[in-house]
Amino acid sequence: AVGENVCRFLQPSGSQDELHVINFVLETASEQLRTNSVYRMCLVCGGTGTLQTSRQFFPLTPGDLFLTMPACSGLRIGGEGLQFYYISFLGRRANALMEQMEAERCRLFPGFDALLPVWESGLRSPQAVIRLRSEGILLYTFAELGQRLLCREDAGPSRDETAQLVKQYVDDHS
Repeated sequence: AVGENVCRFLQPSGSQDELHVINFVLETASEQLRTNSVYRMCLVCGGTGTLQTSRQFFPLTPGDLFLTMPACSGLRIGGEGLQFYYISFLGRRANALMEQMEAERCRLFPGFDALLPVWESGLRSPQAVIRLRSEGILLYTFAELGQRLLCREDAGPSRDETAQLVKQYVDDHS
């Protein structure tokens, strides 16, 4: 997925109850401050780099998926040959999806390499179907992310939670 920046703009549609995809972009990151006015789902496709917010620092490698929120100011994204796809979106359904994914200001999820061909082929879609493809890719990626989060919850308590439960048991029975 090495090459020039690509941005495909989409025409608005429907009511605010829907999910509105604004654009589907392949970007070569340059170190710069950003403030998003919409949600973004981003998938790193090349190079290495970092994502910095005012509160957090994330290393980025291909296959990393990250979500950013509107009005999240002070984002810095950059690195050596870093390239990433992103889909910008908004609407009431977008709010619900982001809440369901427990996305706060910015959240990183590694290991989504298998989605790279899907995103690459989606961005190359003919203009007549780009809206449908980009919405489908966005929802498919949310479904994959949701599945991972659900599997993590079904796996039982984390190490920290288990340690807390053991401590509580010892305290209660000492």
